[in-house]
Amino acid sequence: MHHSTLHPGSATRHNGRHDPRRPSSPAGIRHNMSLSDNYPHQFRASSTWLRKYSMRKQLVGAMLILSCAGTLGMAIVAIVSIYAAAEVAGEQRVRALADIATARIQTWLDGERTTLASEAEFEHMAEVLSPQPSRPVEGWNKYFTKLANQHKLRDLLIIRADGTVAYSQAKSIDAGTGISFSQYVQTYGELDNVVQKALRIARTTNGAPPVVMSDLWLTRLFGGSGGVWMMASPVIPASGKPLGVVVFVYDSDTVTQLLTTGGNYDALNLGAAGDIFVRGADGKLKSSARFLSMGKGRQQTITSTFLESGERPGERAREYVGAGQRDVVGLSRKVELGPDSNFVQVELDSIDVYGTARYMSWCILLFCALSISGSLVFAWWFSGTVAGTLRAAMAGLEGISGSARRTSQGFEEASERLSSACMQQAASLQQISSSHEEMTAMSRQNAIGAKKAADLTREARETVKHVADDIARMIAAVEAIRSSSQESMKVVRSIDEVAFRTKLIALNAAIEAARAEGQTGAAFSVVADEVRRLAQSSADAARGSSERMEAVVQDAVRAATLTDNVSQDLTTIVRQVEDIDLLSEEIAHSSQEQAVGFEQISRAVVEIDRVTQTAAAASSESAQAGRSLRENAADLGVTVQQLRILVEGTDSPEARREAVAPGEPDEAGIVSF
Repeated sequence: MHHSTLHPGSATRHNGRHDPRRPSSPAGIRHNMSLSDNYPHQFRASSTWLRKYSMRKQLVGAMLILSCAGTLGMAIVAIVSIYAAAEVAGEQRVRALADIATARIQTWLDGERTTLASEAEFEHMAEVLSPQPSRPVEGWNKYFTKLANQHKLRDLLIIRADGTVAYSQAKSIDAGTGISFSQYVQTYGELDNVVQKALRIARTTNGAPPVVMSDLWLTRLFGGSGGVWMMASPVIPASGKPLGVVVFVYDSDTVTQLLTTGGNYDALNLGAAGDIFVRGADGKLKSSARFLSMGKGRQQTITSTFLESGERPGERAREYVGAGQRDVVGLSRKVELGPDSNFVQVELDSIDVYGTARYMSWCILLFCALSISGSLVFAWWFSGTVAGTLRAAMAGLEGISGSARRTSQGFEEASERLSSACMQQAASLQQISSSHEEMTAMSRQNAIGAKKAADLTREARETVKHVADDIARMIAAVEAIRSSSQESMKVVRSIDEVAFRTKLIALNAAIEAARAEGQTGAAFSVVADEVRRLAQSSADAARGSSERMEAVVQDAVRAATLTDNVSQDLTTIVRQVEDIDLLSEEIAHSSQEQAVGFEQISRAVVEIDRVTQTAAAASSESAQAGRSLRENAADLGVTVQQLRILVEGTDSPEARREAVAPGEPDEAGIVSF
């Protein structure tokens, strides 16, 4: 017999097998208990911090954090958006200034090129360079002075192809002096390069004389005392051989004024630190709109090109280094300024671009400070109101907690007693069920054995009937043998009679042979002897056959008698087997009915066991619910204690002792159970 033990709160096993019909303890109660088991411990872990700060302080701190986070987040988004809009507006402004400056520089350079390349001007310059001029060089002073004043030149130089100076309007170089001794070459190192470049291009160029421009060296930016800019063109007469070069020498101040509106720098509205630069393709600086104002009251140095060459808005950069460091916003535009690929670069001071954005940013930050202060005042007032309401609710919660604790304790004890009784009853029913199932199995086996016995008896009865039929046929066969033997006896008697008569004929033949004489009588005597011997042999054979046939007939008679007896015995056995078959069928039917009855009893016992298990599970659930209710009541007490700490910032010794979980030491080191 198999016995199983009932375990409360778990699915039972019947005869060692799991029974899915048996209820298990609900997982919901265990889950709720697992959630509440750690709650007092968690509260004790955070109670030290809670005792330091009251609810008002905590609420004020939380609202301060939330207000600061939200306000500062929105302020950052707003400031970033304002700065982005200001940067877009600055880039648009820089683009417009670059377009204006490019147009002005292009217009001025086109005019200067036209002047240098005009036919009348070159006729006068060719006359100066001719070996036999129509008048002395000094006679051209009035004309060339007017031309220099018209174009605001620092000097106008006419240089021969051999590198000597033919004319200097500003008298900066004596006639006949080599350009290598010129102050322009010694100070700036640029005149010789311009002249040689112009002559080199003139020798390889057909058509109109080209215009060659020099790099502008802003020496003042590097600590010098000024700078010049040169524009040169070869003088080529009708013969096609260049006679020399005419060079326009500009002051950098003049170039600066030409880049502005009639020298009015403020008309461009570049701001306090804005500027317009002209750079070559190699990045060298050629002109500055603020050349004269650069370096006033502060040391400034151009450290790098502001942007890459191209027509796209650039990034912010720091161009000015030193005491007057400023952030600038710039843009570059390409413009063809002679053979060199020069480009215009515009810069604006970030103070002008982002000034409004910075002012609005300070306003936003001031608003954030006011908003945070208002949030603190509101939090202090609101926390006081909430604290009063919570104090009123704590008294009611403490009463409810005590009543729930006592009720849950009584309910838990009753449920545990009921659960114990149900478990004992369920265990007894399981033992009865196990024994009953074994009896049912034995009855089922008996019914199966009875049915098998009935089947075997039925088969034996059929076999005996077949044997009786065979014996009956065997009796008929023996009777046929006996009849055949009797017929054979008659044939043997007939043969014996024939042999006897043959003997008589042989005897008569012998007598007649004796009567006969001679050879015929002897032959006839021999035949008579042979016939007699043959008749004797036939008689002997017939006699032997008759004896044997007689023995066979007697044996057949005895066999028929025995077979008849066996047939009568088998008939008796068949009747007895039929009676046994009827009894076996009745036993099998009764065993089947008994097995059905045991099955019904087994189902009834299983149903009772299931009901008992359900009652046991329900009682276990009730006990669990009682414990959960008691723990919830304890949690409610802990919640009341936490509310007191939140509101008042302290708790009572009684509440601290109640908050200690069973089996854990309190602050004094005492373990409660």
